[in-house]
Amino acid sequence: MNDTKVCLSIAASDCSGGNGCLADMKTFTALGVFGCACVTAVVIQNGGGMRDLEPLSSHLVSNQLLAVVDEMEIDAIKIGLCPGIQNVHTVARFLREHNQIPVVLDPVAVDIGGLIMLPPETIDVICKEFIPRATLITPNQREAAILSSMEECLTVEDMEIAAKRIFENYGTPCVVTGGGMGNKSVHVYCGLDGIAHYEAEYDSSKKHYGAGSVYAAAITSQIAHGESHREAIAFALHYVNGLPSPEIHCKTHPTPLFPQPSKVDHKSTGAYAVIPDVN
Repeated sequence: MNDTKVCLSIAASDCSGGNGCLADMKTFTALGVFGCACVTAVVIQNGGGMRDLEPLSSHLVSNQLLAVVDEMEIDAIKIGLCPGIQNVHTVARFLREHNQIPVVLDPVAVDIGGLIMLPPETIDVICKEFIPRATLITPNQREAAILSSMEECLTVEDMEIAAKRIFENYGTPCVVTGGGMGNKSVHVYCGLDGIAHYEAEYDSSKKHYGAGSVYAAAITSQIAHGESHREAIAFALHYVNGLPSPEIHCKTHPTPLFPQPSKVDHKSTGAYAVIPDVN
C-alpha cells in the first residue's frame, strides 16, 4: 500500500477561502494529498480585493513549522504570501534545514485588484532567500515583471523574456502564468531543458479568483507524487481551467474557485493518465 503524500502550505489565511492556505488545503484534499499549513499572516479580503493584512510573528511562524516537521514527513512544500522580512528569514532558515524537500514558490506580490501587497525591501529578500531555494517558481504576469525588472509583461514574448531572465538570474525553473489570452490560457516555462509553452482552453465568461493559489498547489501535489515539472505544469493548467463554476452566490464580486477531485491515476512511473467517465 502506498503512503499518502503530505504537502505543506506556507501562506496567509484568506477569510474568503479563495486564496492562500485555505485554497491550498482544498486543492491538496481534492488531489489526494494530505495538507498541513503554516499561517504567515491573516488577510482580510474577498473577490473585490484586499482590505487589511496582519502578519503573524516570526515566533509563531517558526513554531508552526517545527510542530509540523516534528510529526510529519513532508513530500513537497508550497510557499505563498509571506509578508515581513523576519518571516522570510524564518522560513528561509527552515528551508535550508530541510533542503531535500521540493519547494514550489508562488511569489505573491499583488492582490486580486492588481495592487502591490509587499514593500520593495521584502520583495528583495524573497528574491535572495526564496527563489534560489525553490524547485519551481510560478509568478503571474505582473509578478514576473517585478521579479525580472521589466516595465510590463503583457504578451507571450514578454512572458518568455521574463521566464528566461528569472531562470538566468536565480537558476530556478520558472513558469509565468498568463491567464486568458483570447480563448486560451497560455503559460510559459523556462528551465534547464529550455522554453516551453502550455495552452489550455479558457472561458472568459467565468469570473473567478484564486486561480494562482490553486494552480501552484496543484503543481505541488503532483511533484509530491513524483511528477516532473513539465508533467505537473500541464496537469495543473488543465485542472484549473477545467474546474466547474462553483454554485456559490457572491453579491457583487467574482466567486472563488472550488477545487474538485480530478480523475487522475498516479502510476509508479511518475506519469499520469486521465480516467474516462464511467457514466
